[in-house]
Amino acid sequence: MAIIAVNTKYVYIPELSISQFLKDGSQGEFKIESTERNLPIDVGNNIVFIKPQLSDLVFTNSGTIQKIGKRDFLPGKPVEQGKTAAYENKDKYHHHFNFKVEKTLHKNNRLSELEYSLPVVENYNKPETHFQSQYRTLVTNDFETIVNGWVYATRTVFGKLINALPRPNKLEFMIEAMDHFRTIDFRNTSLLDGLEFLYHYIDKRILSRGKLLVATDKILKSELSNLLPADQIGFVDPQTMTIFNINDQAKIFNSLFKLESERSLKQSLQDAVENNRGLETRFQKIFKRRSWPVDLEK
Repeated sequence: MAIIAVNTKYVYIPELSISQFLKDGSQGEFKIESTERNLPIDVGNNIVFIKPQLSDLVFTNSGTIQKIGKRDFLPGKPVEQGKTAAYENKDKYHHHFNFKVEKTLHKNNRLSELEYSLPVVENYNKPETHFQSQYRTLVTNDFETIVNGWVYATRTVFGKLINALPRPNKLEFMIEAMDHFRTIDFRNTSLLDGLEFLYHYIDKRILSRGKLLVATDKILKSELSNLLPADQIGFVDPQTMTIFNINDQAKIFNSLFKLESERSLKQSLQDAVENNRGLETRFQKIFKRRSWPVDLEK
């Protein structure tokens, strides 16, 4: 039985235009415009409603299709001579559906929280592109993940870390990983092993330079402040010619080191995995033979 995700940016639902969520147990109707005479939506199908919020998407509610309503026919406009047929020239149908809201989704209900836990998402630069239509079908595993707010902790940490790196660093990391694990697609390489390798890379290539920046900033302030203010000294990225202020960069790394000293990300992940072993095992089966979630385009 089909499971449907409805994006309310393209499908108008009055209640969600004035409220963050639909009320549990409430009923309503929505309309989908399509050039298809029949849609793969039937009575009893599960639904997930999606609402855009800034640059993110929020999964607001789950529900079920209660009734297939009327289907209105809209003839297309005639094609003008010498022009190619466009969307407005095609015959269209307005499909009406009645639904009932089953559950309000509060836990981990943003796409930014679930993007690495959904196999349907493959574009990690713009994950919302997978839902940029009036509706799309979902597999049962994705539906269960969304309505329960389940997060694949290991894959999420790996994906967030690697895709936060500048593209040159991502490329360098992947080349080093290929050499270390002797593979080019990582489908049979443990994500935990990959994450441990990523920790070492970040410490070696990113954090060590951060420590150098912090130490340099201290020297500039204590030894050279009478010659030039420390906040006016920087360096230039030779690839992009972007100017980076040393003092600003030092502040960023100081904040990062402070956070890490208060609560280690590595320890936090270990605790999350230990407390959710059943979920981790479930996701490992779902993502079996899937490559690492790395976006090398940006």
